[in-house]
Amino acid sequence: MIGATSGRGPAGLGFADTHRGPAVVLNTRGKNENPAVRRFSLAHELCLLSDWDRAEPLVSISGYLTDQGLDRERRANGFAARFLCPETVVHRLRHVRDEDAARVLIDEYGMHYGAARLYLRNEANVHLPEQPPTALRPFIEPDAGMSQREAMRGVEGFPLAEVPMERRGVVGETVMRAWSRGLIPRTAARFLGVTPVAEIETRRGPSSTRTSQRPPSRADEVRAILPDADAFRCLHGLRLLDATLDALRPTGRRS
Repeated sequence: MIGATSGRGPAGLGFADTHRGPAVVLNTRGKNENPAVRRFSLAHELCLLSDWDRAEPLVSISGYLTDQGLDRERRANGFAARFLCPETVVHRLRHVRDEDAARVLIDEYGMHYGAARLYLRNEANVHLPEQPPTALRPFIEPDAGMSQREAMRGVEGFPLAEVPMERRGVVGETVMRAWSRGLIPRTAARFLGVTPVAEIETRRGPSSTRTSQRPPSRADEVRAILPDADAFRCLHGLRLLDATLDALRPTGRRS
């Protein structure tokens, strides 16, 4: 899932309970605008989900640290670094020039500079400055190829380009395509929990003035049935997925 908050918001959050599968929400603003940082944030959240003991519902928010959660965040960062680049690779870089060692982690393993610097310091005794050296800057610029490889279904390449990223997702894409092809009526979109009919009517305007307004375009209809931003930034997104699966499950009746 993708969310968009202010640049000072959390990098990501993870949540799960005994009734629903685990989910990760990534903030696309701030540092996570860089695909390498976003990639590290995702690996960080995967660690928190895999460490869930299932005794109680999990809600973890990265970036808001207390003394109690500091060790957990450090473990998650260590997991993310090793998930992206094995320790054996870093150990082999102990006798390589510092900047060359960093280039391997950044260019070949897709790590962002901050994570690569700490990883090399802790595991290979390689010390780099906090700010990237000039020789490394060409490798640190956001890589279009990485964005394409990391593209998420229903987010990158969304069929309606003007829809902001935080309103995109697999549910929205599936419902939009199904409706635009005539596979489901608007009432089915409402049944899926994607949006209430009231929102559609609000977009069209009150009935007393509707005749003076232009007819809704296909794009207007599609926007109306897309999930709103909040649905993909909270647990409501999971309810939408449940509703989608229920709607697609055979009922045993012929239409």
